[in-house]
Amino acid sequence: MKHRSEWSPFANCKGYQNPEDFHTKGRDASIAKLVCKHCPVRIDCLEYAVVHKERGIWGGLTERERRKLPSMVVEVLVIQYREGGYLEERPELDSHPVESKPLSL
Repeated sequence: MKHRSEWSPFANCKGYQNPEDFHTKGRDASIAKLVCKHCPVRIDCLEYAVVHKERGIWGGLTERERRKLPSMVVEVLVIQYREGGYLEERPELDSHPVESKPLSL
């Protein structure tokens, strides 16, 4: 687990000309996904987005795709972020809970 300030400067989207491409509600996500595809911090970004319930494309996944992650994965990430002191306290996080599918083995 890393704090956002440790990985975000290395993200492919840093300084991207059209940030609206990453807020794709009802729009094509292919451009944002292409930017993310070979990003060196894609996993860090995805972890952050899952834990902090971000909107838009993060780590190459849409909100809908992140909601499909198994609940066990989400729970482990939240615990790791909390224990590492990286969980940002933001009131708006409670307004849109992560809904995820249970892990089926």
